[in-house]
Amino acid sequence: MNDGHQRHLASTYQHVENLLRRAEAILSGTESQEPFGQVVLDTEPWQREVIQQYAIRVRGLLKATLDRFGIVPRGPCIPASRSAYVTLMSAEIALEELRGNNMRNYGFLPPEETEALAAANEEILGVLGEMRRLLVSFSGREDPVIGTPPHQPGPGGPSQGGG
Repeated sequence: MNDGHQRHLASTYQHVENLLRRAEAILSGTESQEPFGQVVLDTEPWQREVIQQYAIRVRGLLKATLDRFGIVPRGPCIPASRSAYVTLMSAEIALEELRGNNMRNYGFLPPEETEALAAANEEILGVLGEMRRLLVSFSGREDPVIGTPPHQPGPGGPSQGGG
């Protein structure tokens, strides 16, 4: 098996692992408790346990196959704080798409609703931005996107005021 084969096999198995993790998360019921969850939990705890045991079996088979071909899976290499930071940025971008003329593309939106939506989104964007700043502060590293030192709260703690 050449290097290209090995990389393809390893990346496919990593994808399968991600899908297994997603299936387990779905069955755990956490998504059904989210405000925008799409799944209705319809399994009993013992059924979820059986599926989890099969997932463990699949993981064992994945690992055995990689071992057979001398492939060492790449370990975790992305800091969780960086991944969360980028994910929060994606959420901010999605909300930015709701600004101005973008909503008009779907039809008329009365000015009072436009203003209410803008205000709600500004509040959400503010909280998301604060979450990103906290992640940078907690990590002690530079801002992973723009490369500037993280904001260090003064003696009073996090920023005071509404902004």
